[in-house]
Amino acid sequence: MRNESDTDRADGANVAVTALKLIAAVVFIGGMTFALVVGYAHLDDGSETPRFEQVEGEEFRFEVVGDWENPGPYDGYDRAEIESIVAEYTNEERAAEGLEELEYRDEFVDVSRTHSEDMADNGYVGHVDSQGRSFDDRIEFEDTDAEVCLTTPERDRLEEIGGEITDGRPSVGENAGATFYEVEIEDERTGEEIVNENEDDIARSLVNDWMESPAHRDNILSEEWNTVSVGVYVSEGKTVFATQVFCGLDIDIP
Repeated sequence: MRNESDTDRADGANVAVTALKLIAAVVFIGGMTFALVVGYAHLDDGSETPRFEQVEGEEFRFEVVGDWENPGPYDGYDRAEIESIVAEYTNEERAAEGLEELEYRDEFVDVSRTHSEDMADNGYVGHVDSQGRSFDDRIEFEDTDAEVCLTTPERDRLEEIGGEITDGRPSVGENAGATFYEVEIEDERTGEEIVNENEDDIARSLVNDWMESPAHRDNILSEEWNTVSVGVYVSEGKTVFATQVFCGLDIDIP
């Protein structure tokens, strides 16, 4: 076993820091691949669930038709479990394409849950919230350490060599969508009539719908990302609103 000299360690750290500074060239692309909302083909009589329509002139926004008042959160499903399973199914899709799995992180769960709740409260699915804030505004990356977009092994290695991220911003992206529970809907991916009755059903439905939308699919299968966070809001209105945040940081750590 070779003992690394102090000079060697210092050189390694300097190389790492130099490489980290190069991430200034990494462009912050939050929300670049916004996706169409799919999966809203209701098969019930319309009395239980909202119906969404695309807003004219806005490619990435759908709103509830008619009056919508969120009846409040429904605690019959464990949203943390839904979030975890969504991440698992996301990684299954990536593995099927020969891509590396994304590490599930909780740094962006709160911002994801907040956006999902805002969609539920205001009857829409999209990326500009009820206060007019875009994804770039909501992510507030200036208050977030860029290291959150590294995987745990990368963060451990960075700490080991004493490197710091002093410049640049990570690449980030967002998927937003919704599905329904305990009513019949059509699975856009399989064409089958389904009823989501548990956390696994709900998570599978969300990912299937996203995979049928080219822009959502591109986000799920992008090689830019290292991590994913998921936030859902389960409404008493038999509707589950969901937000995924992807994050990546391309650096060379020796």
